[in-house]
Amino acid sequence: MKNKANAIRYSFVIPTYNYAGYIASAINSVLEAAKARSDVEVVVVDDGSTDETWQLLSSMACKESRLRVFRQDNQGPSAARNAGAERGRGEYLWFLDADDRLAAGALSCFDQSVENLPPFDMLFGGYQSFNDGRIGKKNVPVTGMRESKALFLESIFSELVGLCVGSSIIKRETFMKVRFPVGVHNSEDTVMYSLVIATGKVFSVSEVVVFTRRHETSLRNSISMNVESGFKAAECLFDNDMLPAEYRKYRSRFLSYRYLEMSRLYYVNNMFSECINLYMRGVRVCPRNFFLVSYFRKYMKALIRAAFAWR
Repeated sequence: MKNKANAIRYSFVIPTYNYAGYIASAINSVLEAAKARSDVEVVVVDDGSTDETWQLLSSMACKESRLRVFRQDNQGPSAARNAGAERGRGEYLWFLDADDRLAAGALSCFDQSVENLPPFDMLFGGYQSFNDGRIGKKNVPVTGMRESKALFLESIFSELVGLCVGSSIIKRETFMKVRFPVGVHNSEDTVMYSLVIATGKVFSVSEVVVFTRRHETSLRNSISMNVESGFKAAECLFDNDMLPAEYRKYRSRFLSYRYLEMSRLYYVNNMFSECINLYMRGVRVCPRNFFLVSYFRKYMKALIRAAFAWR
């Protein structure tokens, strides 16, 4: 392995908040994959948990020298990830969620790229979701160097195939210039990754490197936060001095897509008035999106179903 003696190649950064039931599994998946490697460390930031998370982490850290744990007042996942990155000593940062599981062959997969590719800012593989013993389909990208503009547009206007928090490594010095935007509770990863994509060199590999847990969430409780975060995400990305000028023209389309996607979520949850409202907000921001077929159909169906409900 081409790595300097005693140098850390990968710093796994895991934020956690009241995830005592999951965090040990995430940590152990990394340690099991790393086996006896000394060039891997796990940095866990407890973001003010009120359950048994901190006690569990402290106990695990006493038994494993490659595990370093820290505690802070609750500030949200972005602040916790940034804090973990600051403490990471590796050449590359590998962010995981507290309920992820690293794939057994992930390290060897990325090792091959690190050792054989030209220098890069970010490398990502694919992921596979799971929930209650059920495994979802694989979501993997193509293998190769990725063209910045095409990848940027895919990142902000659709789901970038294969990319999620746990499926990528980022050069630490690159990340420290970008960081996760604090105060953005939706699309914060899109902001960070899009800045890296727009300004750096990115490669991808067609291998599943992480298993992500799929959770059922309450749309009614989260939608107002998502609307507000849509604005904040647009500001953090398109007002950032690091973003090249050629990408700034996509701001209105980015915000419009956020509204339209939330409109779709309202529709599938039979919340038709809210669906109509957010659809109209989306097309006001970017009129060219009015006839995006998949969203327009749901908007028209929502109008019809809302009309019957009002009678």
